[in-house]
Amino acid sequence: MPARGPIGAAASTLRRWTPPWRRRALESRLVWILGSPRSGSSWLHSLLAAADGTVAIDEPTVGLHLGVLTMDYAGVQPARVPESRVRVNELRADLDSYFFSNRYAPVWRPLLRRLLLGRLDAEVRDLAARERVRDPLVLIKEPTGSQGADIILSATPRSRMIFLLRDGRDVLDSELDSFSRGGWIADQIPDFALSPDDRREFLNARAHAWLYRTRVVQHAFADHPPELRFLVRYEDLLDDTEGIVGELSGWLGLGRSVEEVAGVVDALAFERINADDRGRGQFARAAKPGLWRRNLSPAEQDLIAGIIGPKLEELGYP
Repeated sequence: MPARGPIGAAASTLRRWTPPWRRRALESRLVWILGSPRSGSSWLHSLLAAADGTVAIDEPTVGLHLGVLTMDYAGVQPARVPESRVRVNELRADLDSYFFSNRYAPVWRPLLRRLLLGRLDAEVRDLAARERVRDPLVLIKEPTGSQGADIILSATPRSRMIFLLRDGRDVLDSELDSFSRGGWIADQIPDFALSPDDRREFLNARAHAWLYRTRVVQHAFADHPPELRFLVRYEDLLDDTEGIVGELSGWLGLGRSVEEVAGVVDALAFERINADDRGRGQFARAAKPGLWRRNLSPAEQDLIAGIIGPKLEELGYP
């Protein structure tokens, strides 16, 4: 007797629905959106996923498990961690007992590839069956897991990546707002909210996390085939949303007209969000670069500059 309930129903649907990519490589249909939390990734994800022929996967966070930061693993002060040991992957790479050790890479790399593609295939089949999309383009938003970007892309080398880059100072300002009292993240965690005394420690840790994550994505981007990678600056996306979304749509083969792109951009504009659902403390906060100058104290700005200043300069942020 077949299983009943949601799981049984889903299994029954998957048996009836045999999508064409089962005879092709799912890998080439994957598009990873990588970079950093609070960089506009949800907005970009929605702008692209509004196109016909796509399915959207929202933050599997697999990269968070694959690329664990040493400061989270060992509780060490981030300033004391050399760049060559930023992640546990590098810290323990030469230890045979480490699951992802260099010695056993020929074993675990192909298995990791099978795990990623097999797990994603199951979800894509479910989404495609539900939405009746054939041979979909799979848009995966993975900002929080971007510290594992190089591992993900080395396991799926025929997938595409979008590197969404934003001024790290605005990222930190937005993170600080979301974790402070009344912020949308703080409200999800009982009895938690950053106090004024916690701000410096929080900004110190998150600045190092932004720096480490950005370095990893930069290296992954440089190593990925040029035809399979695309760099988007959040600030440029704000200034010319239609132009960049149109360019991305062409690169991804979404077949959208100029009018279709314009309609989606208008529908998903920040100003279209209900006034009660945007602003300080909300998930959709401002969509305005440079607020860090107003929201962070001079001492906090100096702290951040001492950590990510050289990287910001390298990336062209004054």
